[in-house]
Amino acid sequence: GCESGVVTSLEYIAQGWSGILPDELSLLTGLKTLKLDQNTISDGAVPASFSFPSLTTLSLIGTGLGSAFPTQLATISTLTELDISIHNIESTIPTSMGLLTALTSLRMN
Repeated sequence: GCESGVVTSLEYIAQGWSGILPDELSLLTGLKTLKLDQNTISDGAVPASFSFPSLTTLSLIGTGLGSAFPTQLATISTLTELDISIHNIESTIPTSMGLLTALTSLRMN
């Protein structure tokens, strides 16, 4: 969706997309919702540049994240909802996730 010409929502769900998360996504500074569920992040990584000043909802369900918890997500301080379900994350939740003081919903399995 858009508000006043600014992209605020990007929902690209189960579209058969496969690739890396491009650094250019972070140029969408007005983004509040990002859902890329059931597509494949080919390298299983969230780039270090993955930062959004307005993002409140992030959903990466079944996208092929690796076995380590993506610590870059702890830098998105505006997150209220984070869903990284359907992954084989084997690491512990990093203490840096405690910085997400606005987070009210975390889904993972």
